[in-house]
Amino acid sequence: MEFEDRAAEYAPKLEALQRDTKRQVVVATVKDLQGYPIEEYANKLFRAWGIGLKDVNNGALFIIAPNDRKLRIEVGYGLEPVLTDALTSVIINNDVVPRVKAGDLPGGVQAGTDAIITQLRASPEEAQARLDAAVKQFDATHQRQRTGGGGIPIGLIFWGMVLAILFAPLHRRLLLRLRRTPNLAALLTLTICLLIVVLPILAIAASVAQEAGVVYQRVRAGQINFGAYAQQIWATLPAWVLRLLESLHLGTFAELQTKLASFGAQASQFLANQAINVGSNTLGLIVNFGVMLYLLFFLLRDGPRLGARIRGAIPLDEEHKRALTAKFITVIRATVKGNIAVAATQGALGGLIFWVLGIEGPVLWGVIMAFLSLLPAVGASLIWGPVTLYFLATGATWQGITLALYGVGVIGLVDNLLRPLLVGKDTKMPDYVVLISTLGGMALFGLTGFVIGPVVAALFMATWDLYSPPVAAEAGARE
Repeated sequence: MEFEDRAAEYAPKLEALQRDTKRQVVVATVKDLQGYPIEEYANKLFRAWGIGLKDVNNGALFIIAPNDRKLRIEVGYGLEPVLTDALTSVIINNDVVPRVKAGDLPGGVQAGTDAIITQLRASPEEAQARLDAAVKQFDATHQRQRTGGGGIPIGLIFWGMVLAILFAPLHRRLLLRLRRTPNLAALLTLTICLLIVVLPILAIAASVAQEAGVVYQRVRAGQINFGAYAQQIWATLPAWVLRLLESLHLGTFAELQTKLASFGAQASQFLANQAINVGSNTLGLIVNFGVMLYLLFFLLRDGPRLGARIRGAIPLDEEHKRALTAKFITVIRATVKGNIAVAATQGALGGLIFWVLGIEGPVLWGVIMAFLSLLPAVGASLIWGPVTLYFLATGATWQGITLALYGVGVIGLVDNLLRPLLVGKDTKMPDYVVLISTLGGMALFGLTGFVIGPVVAALFMATWDLYSPPVAAEAGARE
């Protein structure tokens, strides 16, 4: 009965919200999710009830499944810029979950509902302030989860090890020239690593942060309008494309415009927030960076001894250990050097053509293309492809043709020529294995997955070869 009493309290608030703002929020309690994940169940319920205005999809569903111990805030794309994933996560974890754990489910539901209403009634400045705070809290929470509760991020240890492997040949040469003084050789190697790897990355990151902030401000000021760009493209689409979009629930331009505007706002806000977070967490970044350099120094100096001790602890034949160690080092060097060479080349070429064509933020788009080029085959085309379509659809024919030919013949050729030579040749893995392992690694481990994925695949294949009978022997036995 207490739950019904609480529902009677916030129901008038929801009705007033819908009347005043034209935004609809529905609170639903379900006994059984019928075996569905709550994300899928909430999405189905949202669509079945038609929450929010149809043309702008500006509704939200707060669903509670107490028997399954699940909560979710499902948001229509028209409200996504105001009720982001980060904010809904903070609302659930801060306002709802503590009360539910204390045995006050009705109080938790009411607190969550009040938080949603407050955000939807807030002025743009207040709403943006809550979004920024939610992003910081969300990122801080997930950073603690990735580091195991507040320690040093695992990624720093991993990349310290990778840099030690990459610069080990240079360290050995310096060690021979410096009459085997390991501390000085390691320090000089570390200095060279800073000059040719770390400092250029920091300079590019500063330029990207600056351009991302400029683009975000232009989007907020309306100088960059993704909806207007979409309208220009929409007017040139053939009938069969319009029918296809209608089957995807994008049959009217208003629906597509709302989704694109929401996507553009969230993307630019994400980039700007990342830049803000980098600035606000400067001390933490400096400390973590110092730890990585400290680790790198000792891995360079003591790496051979550590490697020997690790190999000695592996319960395999000496021949097998040498083969697996050689494969591990070869694949790390090939994937890092090969993928970074491809990414840097494609990013530089993409940024260059964007600058030539007068596209806003060439450094920003070049860096994004460089990151996306870590995905074999499709990477950079995810950026230059849509821009090509926009040029062609808006009458900028020569720019569109130029970008299309340049993208396929220059940017794409880099991927088709360099990646097999630099990655596939050294790893001795087929191109499709490199592709699948890279995608799988990045899906599981994020950016570091473009190294971890191929390494795991290569070690699996090497281990398989060690313990599988040779093909020639099998053929001879059959004869």
